[in-house]
Amino acid sequence: MRRLGILLMFFLLVLFIVIPASAGIQKQWADLATSVDANGNIITTRVYGYYADVEGFGQVFVVCDPDTGQETGDAFVPGGKIGEKQSQKIVRYDRRQDLDWDHPKQISPVRLSLIAPNIPTETRYDWDYYDQTGQLVKKAENMFAWPMDWSFARMIPGSDPNYWLIVGVLENPNPYPVKAELGVNIFGWNSGWSSKWIDKKAQEVLLGPNETKYMLLNYGQEEDYLAKELWCKWPRPGCSVAYYYVRIDGVGDPEYPDVLKSGGAYGFFVPYVRWDGTNPVVKPLIPMRLAFSFNCYSNDPYKRDYYYYYYGGREWPPCSGRAEYDPVKGDWNVSVYFWELEERNWAGQYENKPSYMSDEQWEQIINRARQNAVTTLKKLFLTWYPRVPFWCSWWDDYSMYVNGDTGQVYNSGGGSPPADFWRNIWYRNFIVSFGYLEPVPPNDAPPAYPPSWWWANIRWGGWLYTTYGPYASGAELPAPVLSSFPRTGTDEFNYDVYYCNYRDGDRYEIVIPKGTGIYYRSTDVRYYDPNGWMRYLPVTEAIPMFIEQYRFVSTQGDFGYLIKETVPGYLLWVDTERRPVLNTVTQPVEVNVTWRCWGNQTTSNFSRLVDVYRYWRWTPQSGWQFLGQSPSDGTVTLLNSYYTSVWTVSFKYNHTVSGSNSNDFQVSWTYRWGNGAPTLYWPGADMLRAKIASMANRDYEGNPLVNYVNIDPTISLPMVPSLEANEQNKWIAFCEKSSSAEFVRGRSAGESWGSFETRTLAEIVNNIVSPVLSSQEEAVFNGGGRFVMTPTFAAGKGGIIGGAQKYLIHYQKVWDSKWEWYVWDDPTYDAIGFPGADMTRCSYISTSSPTGGFVVKADDEYLGEILRRRYTEIPFGDYVPLTQRLWRFYSGTIYPPPYPEG
Repeated sequence: MRRLGILLMFFLLVLFIVIPASAGIQKQWADLATSVDANGNIITTRVYGYYADVEGFGQVFVVCDPDTGQETGDAFVPGGKIGEKQSQKIVRYDRRQDLDWDHPKQISPVRLSLIAPNIPTETRYDWDYYDQTGQLVKKAENMFAWPMDWSFARMIPGSDPNYWLIVGVLENPNPYPVKAELGVNIFGWNSGWSSKWIDKKAQEVLLGPNETKYMLLNYGQEEDYLAKELWCKWPRPGCSVAYYYVRIDGVGDPEYPDVLKSGGAYGFFVPYVRWDGTNPVVKPLIPMRLAFSFNCYSNDPYKRDYYYYYYGGREWPPCSGRAEYDPVKGDWNVSVYFWELEERNWAGQYENKPSYMSDEQWEQIINRARQNAVTTLKKLFLTWYPRVPFWCSWWDDYSMYVNGDTGQVYNSGGGSPPADFWRNIWYRNFIVSFGYLEPVPPNDAPPAYPPSWWWANIRWGGWLYTTYGPYASGAELPAPVLSSFPRTGTDEFNYDVYYCNYRDGDRYEIVIPKGTGIYYRSTDVRYYDPNGWMRYLPVTEAIPMFIEQYRFVSTQGDFGYLIKETVPGYLLWVDTERRPVLNTVTQPVEVNVTWRCWGNQTTSNFSRLVDVYRYWRWTPQSGWQFLGQSPSDGTVTLLNSYYTSVWTVSFKYNHTVSGSNSNDFQVSWTYRWGNGAPTLYWPGADMLRAKIASMANRDYEGNPLVNYVNIDPTISLPMVPSLEANEQNKWIAFCEKSSSAEFVRGRSAGESWGSFETRTLAEIVNNIVSPVLSSQEEAVFNGGGRFVMTPTFAAGKGGIIGGAQKYLIHYQKVWDSKWEWYVWDDPTYDAIGFPGADMTRCSYISTSSPTGGFVVKADDEYLGEILRRRYTEIPFGDYVPLTQRLWRFYSGTIYPPPYPEG
């Protein structure tokens, strides 16, 4: 009888199981077939262990001691089939731990931010405070930092050294502790003549999981400015620059392979992390495998002729090649190419083979050289693994020299070998010289990740490993110039450029501090222009706000933490208000006319030559009324005479003075000296004289025949005119005035006496009463005066501090001789506003500032100086510059005069 058996045989093998260092092992109980009985029945045994994959066998069950969990050295191949089958028992196996290249674990670089936390960069409304109190107050926040936009220089408003606090904020984004090294340079302190660095050399710091630490970089002010360049490209303001690096030198992650934890000369393997100084860009993780491209040759001091006697030595000629690590086999695949030996000509023949050698002989030399190279290079790469040294092909001065037996690198990082290298090392050791040794993509590298162009760079692409730990750096990170008001005053670095074109095509540049200009093309400060240059009244305003201030508290040396405090302060800015004005309204009351001429009076008793008087009265309600004639008896015939037709006119009218103020502060006008009430001048007086003269006859020299004009042009004010905030159309004063005139006026040839009389009376109404006595105009101050504003600023409440200044950029009206007319030309700029308030004519207090004004604390020197030097008066008269004559005044003539014709 043929015996039919089911045999489970167990092979005796020695296996090297490659298990990823980070892989978890799931142990369990299992019922496995371990033998058969005499009748061929399968016998199962309950064993404890885990399943593992073994190359060549597939899945096996590794037996462990159920008490200790340690492997016993046995393993089973589960399963079987009916029939005779050889089973193999594994009686011993070895386990080897290797790096899991296919599932890399990312180590993020430590983030470093460089900030000056007490220099605000923006303001916003504090809605939290509003929700609590119902008051809408602004708040200064954010932090001055490197890098940031440097187009607007900043001024420190006080001498508080805390303004110059600069800290580095270190953030560990990893959920495990790390050890880091960092260095920071900020360039720098500048006196205007010399400069120096804020320098923090290599510092080591331990950071816990996701911990943030603060490092003190600077406190207090050493020079006038913090700037590398005060003028980079005028009118750009210059900047300061910062440099830093921070790298991880140690990893406290228990799951991270020990071989990579310590950093050292070659550091860590990190996938796809790029750092630009402010925010990391982390690309998707993909499998990493080590692969290198190299160029090298060897030097064996005991055998050097590789062409003819190569078989006995270890040398090989210069070659290029590639080495790639195989994590499954735990070995390196190395290939080389000897361009001197293997190069062929156009006919396919070896270019450098001696003619007496056959191809077979030459190929034996090539194969021997290849065997030498591959054997030595595999040994070196295995010795180095996983920290393969790096040598850049761009380093032209030297090669990297390596001991071919031990793997020792005699020089690194582009440096030269030791001084005794050639005398004591080169001629006594087997040396491999690398022209370059650089990482390259592995054979199974995935395609580049668009749209990042830098992936295509094989030198720095994401699939490469770094020769340092996770590394972050910043170079030439700009920040605005910082200057200090108490030390330098209001040094200006920020400018606006206005381009004005002449009529001939030339261009003229006007450069003024940023935000301090008002561009108003068609205006001219020489002429009266209430809707142009005269409308602007610059003032300095302050609103209360909250300011975040930080203090550094040291816990260990330069490391510590920040304490935030919210302190009261103000936001200052120069606001342009509407100019307050006084207005004069003139209204006619009554006009009386007496016309005297010669006439012939004829009665029943006589006929004689007499003076004839005719009387008229005009009122707004009734118009002209004839009052009578003298003499009235008999018949009077008027006689024509050029000089004897005399008109005597008297006027009665009222002046009403009112004022309007659309601003949030009280204003008043005083006499030019002292605090008394000013006197106004009535511009209608000049017009009245002119109108009278225009109605009179002329003498033989062309002079008007005006006997007299009696006018009182002054308007006396009973008190100093004053207007409250936002007060409109306030009545200031009222007065009744009268004036009189006498002039000669005769009739035209052929004109009847009745027509002549009617025409003259109509001209008095149309030329004098309507335009002169029925008028409204801005008040004119007799001899000048002073405008006075009343500040509203109160500590803690803010308000209007005082007057300010701005620049007016404008054209002027000039006479064009070619066109014989006035044209707008000659661009220029003038300072307008309050005299002496020039310190407000700077960019920092303008609304063009990134903070919308100038953020100051209550005890800052700049605020104190503004309060001390605040100007509240503007004088006007012929003794002050044109641009400060913001109100009309009379000084022989009325200033400013109206525009010339054009």
